[in-house]
Amino acid sequence: MIIEGIRQLPNVNQMTILVLFDFLKNRVAPLDQYNKMGENNLCIVFGPCIMMSPEPGTLKELIYAKKIIVATSIILR
Repeated sequence: MIIEGIRQLPNVNQMTILVLFDFLKNRVAPLDQYNKMGENNLCIVFGPCIMMSPEPGTLKELIYAKKIIVATSIILR
């Protein structure tokens, strides 16, 4: 379902997500002993930024915050 959602994005957005997650997974996460940005922290920080609602600060975002982190974790793997 997540992959299908990404496939519905314009090509430039798909490529941006791929490059961003590749960078986070292969360049940032392996250095978590120094930067404290392991997979879980990356998902907490970047998940809401990437999957943000067009109306920031809505109650819907708060309700789905945990699901956003889980979805970001799936993409990051």
